[in-house]
Amino acid sequence: MADLWSDYTDMLITQFDATSGKGLKISVRDFLTDPLRFASEPEIKTSIASMRKSLNDFIDSSIKNVADQKARFETTLQNCDAATTMIAQSIATRAKQNKVPVIKPVSIERGATEDIINVNEGGPEINALIDKLLANSYLVADFTREVNGKKVGSWLFSGQSKNYSLNIYMPYNEYKSLQDSKAEIGTLFDAASQLMAP
Repeated sequence: MADLWSDYTDMLITQFDATSGKGLKISVRDFLTDPLRFASEPEIKTSIASMRKSLNDFIDSSIKNVADQKARFETTLQNCDAATTMIAQSIATRAKQNKVPVIKPVSIERGATEDIINVNEGGPEINALIDKLLANSYLVADFTREVNGKKVGSWLFSGQSKNYSLNIYMPYNEYKSLQDSKAEIGTLFDAASQLMAP
């Protein structure tokens, strides 16, 4: 089901359907995969609201079980934000000196020849790396994203023969995965409900 939703969300849906969702009239997987199939069922809106609430409660309970991961995630996010700020300033300054534009693209088609470099802090060595990357680039695409109000940096150095991605490393965190899936499931339920609207 990864083509309909993320792998982590797929795992949560499977767990829910096999445990807490057993007492529901329809499974979350069946509903989200083909909501129109259930449009004519009596009291379907009530069933969907109940299903959604049960699934949210299931995820909230899982989030409570990883409370220690929340503190770790917030610390990691603070560090990512600080490193992003430092590296972004370095890239902006050095790109200007080298007359290499830094853009915020809507999207870029990336070729097969790309090296991905993950770092977790700035400093003289990273500045030297940025200089090397800029020397072979005709533009820098800034794909920095915001997570819970903090920045997590990602830059594509696009060159003539090869592209390099410089990313702020954010380690896996169960709390973050649960939060992301909860948001994704909310979006999926909203989209399914719109399909069923008269």
